Amino acid sequence: MTLSEFCERSVQMGIDADVRGRRAIEAELSALERAYRQMPTAAALGFDEERLRNPFGDTRLVYGDPETELTGFVTGIDISKEAFDLVERLRSEGERVDAIISHHTSGWGLRAIEDVLSAQFHRIVDSGVPEERAKRLMDEFATTKWQGWSRDDKLQLAGERDIPVALVHTPADNCHLAHTLQVMEARRPETLGQAVEALSETPEMGRMEGRGDGVRIVVGEPQRALGKVFCAMGCGWNPSGEVLAALGEAGVTTGLMVTPGAPLAEAARQAGMAIIGMPHEGQDSLGMSILYSRVIGDEDITIYPCGGYLMRQEHFAG
Repeated sequence: MTLSEFCERSVQMGIDADVRGRRAIEAELSALERAYRQMPTAAALGFDEERLRNPFGDTRLVYGDPETELTGFVTGIDISKEAFDLVERLRSEGERVDAIISHHTSGWGLRAIEDVLSAQFHRIVDSGVPEERAKRLMDEFATTKWQGWSRDDKLQLAGERDIPVALVHTPADNCHLAHTLQVMEARRPETLGQAVEALSETPEMGRMEGRGDGVRIVVGEPQRALGKVFCAMGCGWNPSGEVLAALGEAGVTTGLMVTPGAPLAEAARQAGMAIIGMPHEGQDSLGMSILYSRVIGDEDITIYPCGGYLMRQEHFAG
């Protein structure tokens, strides 16, 4: 498998796992292509044509030869200089390590933030928020995420070490979201406490509980009814306080998201919503393992975890 094939398989697996459905995503891609064909020449020259086939602005090869044969790679939730050092150490010990796969995009630069936030927009609308209001909220939210975005430091490091790097974010998040929805559908919890109990049974969540950072109720009481649930995972970021207010007005009573900080928890209280917090590292590890097992299948590729990734070996049994 080449690095290009790995990225393409990841994109396709991400589409398959996306709650929007393949047909809706393909419709978005078709609409984007029509808009691209009508762009003035100057705008078209700067357009990222990968967006026409890849709906995930946070999943792609960012450095290196796409035809690199992948027999082993280092991967982590957050990639830092230590990951590059690990590649070089493993190579010095005779191991075949061909690339680094980073889950989070931070420090690599983000392409097409509107693509990343599209899933959150659709879920907000599906939850009952008027489309015009949801679009305005997402547009406002997007501007805050561009501020202070770093693009150069890690790319420079990849170039200096000449180590290929790819990003795989939303497809992995879609995998852990699909798993979470399956758990909720199978167990059908009625209260916050029952939901926490069901979600905590996933091994990654259990390992995080052992570290004192498991699934927990952030806002609300165990006996409180779940009611209408909004699952915020796999949306790039937790929703803003303004989005929570809109969701509360639309009748959402429980938010399921990466464990939020105090300001967002207070926004949920003001919106009349309960919040169940999911450990970020546990969620991301689960999604990465599910995705890698599907993308790699029975191919002989060795994975070296780092950067917070809690790898489950049974995901790679082939």
